[in-house]
Parts: sequence; structure tokens; C-alpha cells
Amino acid sequence: MKLLVCVMAVVLTCGFAVQAAAIEPFPDFTLKDLHGRAVSLSQFRGKVVILNLWMTTCPPCKKEMPMLQQIQKKYANREVVVIGISADEKAGTAASFARKLGVTYPLLIHPALMTSESEQQKFGMLGLPTTYILDKTGSVRKKVIGFLYKEDIEQALEEVLSNP
Repeated sequence: MKLLVCVMAVVLTCGFAVQAAAIEPFPDFTLKDLHGRAVSLSQFRGKVVILNLWMTTCPPCKKEMPMLQQIQKKYANREVVVIGISADEKAGTAASFARKLGVTYPLLIHPALMTSESEQQKFGMLGLPTTYILDKTGSVRKKVIGFLYKEDIEQALEEVLSNP
């Protein structure tokens, strides 16, 4: 457990980007949103998706969420949607946190991300935050582990939008 905490601390502090070597589909999932409604990734086919894995105890997550809200607003008319997946145990914790930050994009809850190795592998989570850019078919075009800079995400979005 101590090793996992140390590895996550390094990832959170430094952050690094991994460009997908081959375009592969992100696995479909169905999770509950903060209101208890089931939401599936497949519902967003036909849109470019920024999928952000986060947690309320993650300082870089807190810093990048308002930026992701700005991205959502700026690119909404270009069929881009931001989806956050909280690894917090309780939806109320995530909802209160998001409200304080002014986040209105869809937020889902998945506490098993912090406790289940199989779920961590399914979602490709090595640390928090982890962000994916998925093209309109649901394929991974970019993966960023650690803090995400606005310029980097906008550049990646422009590439995906101009080369579908």
C-alpha cells in the first residue's frame, strides 16, 4: 500500500503524457451519475469525449477541473463533452466538491477505482488525475497521467476534431 501511495504521489506531482501508440477503443462502461442515474460511455458515441478520472483528495484534480469546465463550455458547439469519473466513495462528497468548483459537466462515481486492481486496469489508471481524449468512435487518441495543461488538451482536441 505504501508503494502505491508513493507511486501515486510521484505521478500526481510530476505528471506525464502517454500518446496512444495505436488507436484502440476505450472499454464501454455504465456507472451512476451523482443523482443515481445510469450513464454509459456508449451514449456519447458521435462526440469527442474528454474522460477525466479524479478524486476530491487529489490537489492536481482540483486545479484542473475548472479548466476542464472552461474547455467544456468553449468546445460544446463542436460536439465535445467532458465526463468526470470520481473515485470517491460517496456521490455526495464528489457533488459538494464539484459544486464549489463550479463544475457542471457530467460526473460519474466509481469508488472501485481506488480498491479494485481489475477496475484500475480496465480504466488504465496508474494515478490521479488520468485524462483520455476519445474520438467520435470512442477510440483513445491521447492519454495524460497527471496534471493536464490547457494548451496541451486544446492542441490534442484540435487534432482529433480536424482528423476524425
